[in-house]
Amino acid sequence: MKLNLAVDSGAFSLYRNKVPGAKTHIGFRQENAGVQANILSRRDFSFFKGPVFRKYFDDYMAYCHQNKDHLVFYVALDAIYDPKLTWELTEEMVRNGLTPLPVTHTGEDLSWFKKYLDKYEYVGLGGMGLLSTKPNYTAFAKAAFKMLLDSKGRPTHKVHGFAMASNSLMAAFPWASVDATSPFAQSRNGAILVPRPLFHQGKRVAWDFFSSPRIVAVTERRATTPNFYQRLPKQALACVLEFLAPLGFTDLSALGDEYALRDFVNVYYTYCVQKAIQERNRTLYGDKWRFRFFLSGKPSAEEGVFLRTLPILKDVVIPELNYLGTYWLPKPVNKFLTATKTKTPNNEKRRPAIRA
Repeated sequence: MKLNLAVDSGAFSLYRNKVPGAKTHIGFRQENAGVQANILSRRDFSFFKGPVFRKYFDDYMAYCHQNKDHLVFYVALDAIYDPKLTWELTEEMVRNGLTPLPVTHTGEDLSWFKKYLDKYEYVGLGGMGLLSTKPNYTAFAKAAFKMLLDSKGRPTHKVHGFAMASNSLMAAFPWASVDATSPFAQSRNGAILVPRPLFHQGKRVAWDFFSSPRIVAVTERRATTPNFYQRLPKQALACVLEFLAPLGFTDLSALGDEYALRDFVNVYYTYCVQKAIQERNRTLYGDKWRFRFFLSGKPSAEEGVFLRTLPILKDVVIPELNYLGTYWLPKPVNKFLTATKTKTPNNEKRRPAIRA
């Protein structure tokens, strides 16, 4: 199986931990716009001028140089909500021989986005993981994409959507790629993601990958929740098992004790979402269209255990896995990088057993 890897700079964590008031700011939503504006007006980005940041930035650039041949992209180290400083940092990476993926965020003036479009082929839109409501972000993304669509409505640039856990937003715009932590997070919380069925005359005719998935709890610690698999209506449980049938599961009990198997199921779900959106976008924007859904965050299983599940994924015809790691917490992506650089001996390619 091919591993497509990318790395984020850790800018969100730097903003959250090093900019005064950022943690409070992130917690506010649109209805607290007055409070947000007050917090933003008092933001202090002096950390980004100091020696601790300088070392982090230099080390990150060295890391990108070391691994750039194995990465689909590496994200510019930006100062969230300081677009001028972000531009300067991005340009410094370029002067150091790098080709980073630049980022603008919801609420920033789109003139900065236009500057990136004039210079870069691949750009990023952030904000869903910060303060934006879905309507607020949708309006921002709509205005941004209007700037890069040709006369036939096809994108002229590749765009990555950060923290994109909304299936409907994935399908609403011609993204080249998105990332989300939710598949691993749900696995860690004892749940799997499955698509909602589409029925015609009482018969399931398709899966809906463009809407929010059904979250099905599978661990005993969540047995009292309404979405626990043994409490689902009979038809709903039958649909869950039908979706999982290609993976070899005949019941859900095996998933309760195995983090890696829940990861496995949720990776399969994200691949199905990717495939559905890719096929839809190919119809809308042309045969060369490609869409990638990057998993991000930490797998619920230990990284080595998770990597040993990849032969299972290959067995069910998933040709690739996309993962976006972060330099702030580099352990997972470093292990995946090691796996891409090391050929697996034939005697280690055996399929792990599934208990079902």
